[in-house]
Amino acid sequence: MTSARELKDRWSGERAAEANRRIGLGAAPDIFGRTEAGYLDLRGLVLSHFFQNVSLEHVDLSFCGAKGAGQFMNCRLEDVIFERGEAPAKLYGRYLDCRFAKAKMKGVWLGGVFERCDFSGANLDNAGAEQVALRDCNFSGADLRRAHLCNCTFENCVWDGAKFGKGSFYRSRFVGAAPGDLEDTIMDRVVFE
Repeated sequence: MTSARELKDRWSGERAAEANRRIGLGAAPDIFGRTEAGYLDLRGLVLSHFFQNVSLEHVDLSFCGAKGAGQFMNCRLEDVIFERGEAPAKLYGRYLDCRFAKAKMKGVWLGGVFERCDFSGANLDNAGAEQVALRDCNFSGADLRRAHLCNCTFENCVWDGAKFGKGSFYRSRFVGAAPGDLEDTIMDRVVFE
C-alpha cells in the first residue's frame, strides 16, 4: 500500500499546478489513472485554487492538502473522497455521497446541501455553518467541539460517539436521530422532530 508521504511527494510543483488549473476548468486531470476502486486518482494533491461552479464525480482526493485559497464555492461533488486529508477552508454547494472520514476539517465553513456524506472521525473543531441541510450523514466519532452549526437542518444523521462542547446548534432542527451528550453546547431555539 502506498503511504501518505509517497502520495504527496508524487505531485511536483508543475504537476500540482496543472491539476489545480484543470479542476478549476471542470476537467479533473487523469495524471495517475484510476485507483483499484475505479476512482480518478488525485490522492495527495494540495488543493490551492478557488474552485467555483465545478462538478467532480468519482474522484479520490484522500490525503489531500489545502493551502490558502483552496475552496469549493457553488460546486457539485458526487462520490468524492477526502478521507484522511485536509479539507479546503470552504465547502459550499451540493455534496452527494462524499467521504470526509478522519479528515482534518478544523475551522471549515460549510454551505449548501450535504447528502449521505461520511464525516466519521473527522476533526470539525471550530467548524461553522449556517442554513445548511445535512441529510443521512454520518458523524460517528467526529470532533464537533467549538463548532457553530446554526440554523441548519440535520435529517436522519448518525451521531454515535461524536464529541461536542463550547459550540452551538442555535436555531437548528434535528429530524429523526439527534446527538446525545450536548453538554456545554448552545441549544437555544433548537427543534427536535
